[in-house]
Amino acid sequence: MLRRSVGECRVPVEAAAVFVLSHVKAWHAPPQLGLLVATSLARQAHAALSFSASSMDFADAEFSKSSVVRQVWRSQNPGKISDLRLVTEELHPPPHGEIRVVIKAIGLNFADVATCLGLYSAAPKGVYTPGLEFAGIVDAVGEGVDALSVGDRVLGLTRFGAYSSHINIPSKYVRSFPENWSFSEAASFPVQGLTMVYALRELGNVQRGQTVLVHSAAGGCGTFALGICKSLKVHVVATVGSDDKVKHLLEYWGEDFLPPERIIVRGVGAPFKQQLEASLASLRVEGFDCILDAVLGDYFLPAYDKLSRGGRYIVYGASSMMPHGNRPNWLTLAWKYFRRPILDPLKMMGENKNIMAFNLIWMFDKIEKMEQLFQELESYKLPPPFIGHRYPFMQALDALRKFQSGTTKGKVVLEL
Repeated sequence: MLRRSVGECRVPVEAAAVFVLSHVKAWHAPPQLGLLVATSLARQAHAALSFSASSMDFADAEFSKSSVVRQVWRSQNPGKISDLRLVTEELHPPPHGEIRVVIKAIGLNFADVATCLGLYSAAPKGVYTPGLEFAGIVDAVGEGVDALSVGDRVLGLTRFGAYSSHINIPSKYVRSFPENWSFSEAASFPVQGLTMVYALRELGNVQRGQTVLVHSAAGGCGTFALGICKSLKVHVVATVGSDDKVKHLLEYWGEDFLPPERIIVRGVGAPFKQQLEASLASLRVEGFDCILDAVLGDYFLPAYDKLSRGGRYIVYGASSMMPHGNRPNWLTLAWKYFRRPILDPLKMMGENKNIMAFNLIWMFDKIEKMEQLFQELESYKLPPPFIGHRYPFMQALDALRKFQSGTTKGKVVLEL
């Protein structure tokens, strides 16, 4: 404990105003009335909470001085997207080994939606704040941090908590990004980029000249996958969920790398197996060396049948099972679960095929491996991530519902 004499201790009027206004908003009052009441009450609160004292006990006087008021999206219990609430709270200074970042952009991922719906096994129990990646400006530096300074622009990874205006985070989980990138582009880089380099290189061992099937190729992960494959000079067959995404892929990548005959619209036209066979025939190969699948459902077995001997089938998601409403329909989920494909390991040995599944969040604590993946990802010198949809921070629920719809292209971000 630190004992210090003070002449006067004050609560900043700005903090009082934020606190009061957040409660006035909860009354659903008209904006003009809310602002008038908040201003009046804030002044009264400021006067009442300011006081003189000869001495006081402080846990840390400097600690109080450098705390900030932040806004954060939070839910008391996962299960419904609409349960997320924007709350205002105090964020203490960063402890030893950590920094505080003023967040400017947040990247959305399927894990955010799954967490809100109570379908993500890696999510914290009870009270939670979604969000795995962000970009912003270093605002404060804790003791023991030498490599970063106030004012540095950084991107970062966190196991939840990114849906905030400020965050304290260990310095080992942030890094700088190119000067010509925006904060939104930087916030779109870590999770999906690392997911794809881990899938393609660490697990898939994809090499030049091989053939890869990329599901959901117009999304955030798909865009990274195509960029890495292009850098490696890999042949790609891409699948998408709608015709408008075909146009997007052709415009973004060009027909030299991804011609129309190698883009499949799932669920449209011929059966999926025949579509795969036609795309493989255009490449004059019989099967895929690697398959990246975040869809599963009815598209799994036809693709698995076209996996070459020694091929690697990589599963990193299951969007076909993702609910599209505010809360899960448990009967529908149960039906999809019991219809999921089941393979016989003994038969797999005879076919010499491999299936691997992963969730990158379980790699976050493997700092050396994550650093290696970051370095490899950066070595491809990919263009800035494609931002398809931008939402203000205050519209996080709308952004989550858009992401959940399956109609997005590229990355979805929240901006502050």
